[in-house]
Amino acid sequence: MFSYLRARMKAVFLVTAIAFLFTIFAFWGMDIDSSQFGASVAFTVNGDDIPIRDYENLVSRYLDQYKGQEVTEGLRRQIRKQAADEMIGRKILEQTAEKMGIYMTKEELQGHVRQAFPSDEVYNSYLVQAPAAWWQNLEESTERDILVSRARSPFSDGVWVSDSEWAKIVNDLYYEADISHILFTPSAEVSETDVRRYYDANTLRIQEPTRIRARQVLLKVPDGAPDTEAVAAGERIKKIHELAKAGKDFPALARRFSEAPDAEDGGDMGFYKSGDMINSVEDVTFKLQPGEISDPVRTEFGYHVFKLEERIPAHVRPWSEDLIRELVPHSVTDTHWGMARERAGRVLEAIQKFPDQFSLLAGLHSQGASGKDGGHLGWMPRLIFPSGYDPLPLIGEVTNGTAIDRDISYTAFAAPVGEVVSEPVKSSFGWHILKVNGRRRIVAHSPTDTDVQIVQSTYLRLLREETLIRWVQEERKRAKVKYNIDVES
Repeated sequence: MFSYLRARMKAVFLVTAIAFLFTIFAFWGMDIDSSQFGASVAFTVNGDDIPIRDYENLVSRYLDQYKGQEVTEGLRRQIRKQAADEMIGRKILEQTAEKMGIYMTKEELQGHVRQAFPSDEVYNSYLVQAPAAWWQNLEESTERDILVSRARSPFSDGVWVSDSEWAKIVNDLYYEADISHILFTPSAEVSETDVRRYYDANTLRIQEPTRIRARQVLLKVPDGAPDTEAVAAGERIKKIHELAKAGKDFPALARRFSEAPDAEDGGDMGFYKSGDMINSVEDVTFKLQPGEISDPVRTEFGYHVFKLEERIPAHVRPWSEDLIRELVPHSVTDTHWGMARERAGRVLEAIQKFPDQFSLLAGLHSQGASGKDGGHLGWMPRLIFPSGYDPLPLIGEVTNGTAIDRDISYTAFAAPVGEVVSEPVKSSFGWHILKVNGRRRIVAHSPTDTDVQIVQSTYLRLLREETLIRWVQEERKRAKVKYNIDVES
């Protein structure tokens, strides 16, 4: 099987991007007004309809990637056909899940929907403000995504590779390329107006949660302490509570009696939000009003008395320079990707006219840290960082973790040495103008057991996705698919 994989390495490197399209259904129909298309059907797959609004929305997302570029009629037809294939393939997986009896309980679905929100406060805000139709769409799309994911498992989990094939795969990966690049990030195209637009449209997601500041007196009762010790601590905390309720200075009581690390600070626990403390503490302190003192409370640490000093209600973070910088990556749209691609194209044209000026142009235009070095990144492993390999020069430019961006890796090990790649390469960081300075086998580091495990995990994931796609293609041949529109028009 891996002989097939190696023969089609470029296709395999694209697998993840293709498979990713299976996950975006939850967002279909949210950017395009469905009234534009009515309720008409684009395709019918084994009797199940796919609305034309969903299809046109996906086509629009494909086309947005080419903003600022000429989209020929041939390319447009190719995009429309690819979008149709993706939607039909997903529908086949949905139907497979149903045939296999895969289901999820209402409680499971609610749990998965809740995980889509960063905090309870944001979730509760949406419960109050979002319309019922929005929630229905979110729940239905979430359920479909999960069922499709479960339907994929039987076709991917059975993939295996022999020990001899693994040895060759690991050996083949132990090469590195010396590359230079000029990076054009979509974030650099984002204006303050773009950020403000995102800010105004996402206030629920960028609000600060409620925070409180409390003080405590703690009398420790270790686990397994004799009952007599617990009773004695309970009697002492009652007397401290009476003193606090009588108006005695709480910080002074904490400094005198508390056995908590914050005793020297008058029991000051500082500001905290929901989730920062154990539940037994939060259940008490978040119910207090400023100035109010709690009854004695028993927790896993011992006996406490709390006093609430201050409460800062949940609020939208104020507009500031720091917030603008933080929100820039979140404000990136397909339009900004198109602008970055257009900028990369112009610089590439200049390099093609003056190839000896690569370093100069990198210093002038690159938005990566390597620009100051004329775009030179140095040596880069094929896909996985071997143990002991220094990833620092590559972080934020071609990698964020243990693996090199796949499209960058494929290009670096396929392009002619000494030449600038003829087209910009897209990665998760932006658009790259790549130049391959050299390639060689890695001799400084031998594969460790950890290296082998990482390589196996990465390749198995790619192979499983490839296996799934091939299975979907075979099912497609047997499916009854009716086209109600011309996808190549």
